[in-house]
Amino acid sequence: MTKKTVLTMNEWCLLNDHEKRKAILNNDLSSMIMDHWNRIPSYDQWTLISEYRMPIGFGEKYWYDMVGKNEMVFLQKQDVPDFVTSIWGKLTSNQKLVCLRYQKIPQVVAWHWNGFTREEIERACEYQDIGLLVIEHWWVLSDYMKNICCMRQKISQFVIENWNLLTDTQKIHCCKDQNIGEFLIKHWKDLDFTCKNLAYTSQNIPEEVASEDWGASNKKELQKSRRPNRVRTLKERAIRYAAEHGLKIKDGYLYAYRNHDRFGRGNYNPNCFYERGKYYQDWHCDYNGNVHNSHGYGIWPIGNTVVRVKLEDFGVAVTNDSQGKARVLGFEIV
Repeated sequence: MTKKTVLTMNEWCLLNDHEKRKAILNNDLSSMIMDHWNRIPSYDQWTLISEYRMPIGFGEKYWYDMVGKNEMVFLQKQDVPDFVTSIWGKLTSNQKLVCLRYQKIPQVVAWHWNGFTREEIERACEYQDIGLLVIEHWWVLSDYMKNICCMRQKISQFVIENWNLLTDTQKIHCCKDQNIGEFLIKHWKDLDFTCKNLAYTSQNIPEEVASEDWGASNKKELQKSRRPNRVRTLKERAIRYAAEHGLKIKDGYLYAYRNHDRFGRGNYNPNCFYERGKYYQDWHCDYNGNVHNSHGYGIWPIGNTVVRVKLEDFGVAVTNDSQGKARVLGFEIV
C-alpha cells in the first residue's frame, strides 16, 4: 500500500476547497490535526471530522475544544468506542443517543443498563449487539422493545425455548429475522398463514414442507412466489445480472459496487465496518425479489466501492429497483 504524503498546516492553508477534499482522501493529515487543530478554521474542522479518520488520541486531546455541531458529528462519524466509554458519564442525553446509534459499545450498555432511559434502551435494543443482555431483562422490556429485539438481536435459541410466550407480532418478526428455520419446520402445522409466508421466503423452508397443510389458494400463492426464483441457478442469476448491467465476471466472481463512507461503513448499519481483502458473509439471504430490504448484502451496478461476489453467493435481483439493486449472501472489497 502506497504511503500517503504528509501535509503540513501551511500547505493546508494554501489549498482551495476542492484541493482540500482531495487532500482528505490522498494525504496524511494526522500531524497537522494533532498539532494545530485549534488553528484550523471551524468549517474545515467540520469537514475533517466528517470525512477523515481522525488520529488515535484526538478525542482525548480536543473533545472540550470542539465547537458547534462538531461534537455530535465526531460521535456519529468516527469509530471511537473506547473514547466514548471513558467519557460516558459526561455526555449529554442527545450525545448518548447518538453513541448508541453509531458506536459499538455493548459493554457500556451492560454497565449502565439500570440507569438507562426508555429511549436509550430502545436505541440499544435496535443498534447494539446485546442479545444476552436483552434475554436477561426480557420480562421487564416493553412489547415495543421486544419487537425490536426480535428483529435486530441474535436471540434464536431464546426464541425457540420461549416460543409459546411470544406475542403474534413477535413471532412474525422472528419468522423473518431469527435463524430458526429447523424449529419452524418441526412446528410448521402450528404456524398461522403470516408466519408461514414470512418463514417460507426468509428461512429457506423446503417446498415439500411449505406445501403441506396449506389450502389450495395458499398453494397457488406459494407456487407463484417461488416460480421466479426457480428459473435459474444462483450462478445463472449472477451471470444474467452481470449481462443486464454491464458488469464483469472473472474467475468465479461477479464484480459489482456498494456505497461505503470514508470509514468503510455501508448504508444500512453504521456499526458495521468493512475492510478490504476480507470476505463477509451473512447467515442468510432472502431470495424474494419483491422484498426491497431484507437479509443479505446489497450490491449495485454503480457505487463508490468495488466488490466481488462468489457466483454461488448471488441471491436475487430486487424487483423494480430503479438503481439495479441485487441481494447477495457475501462480498469482498477489492
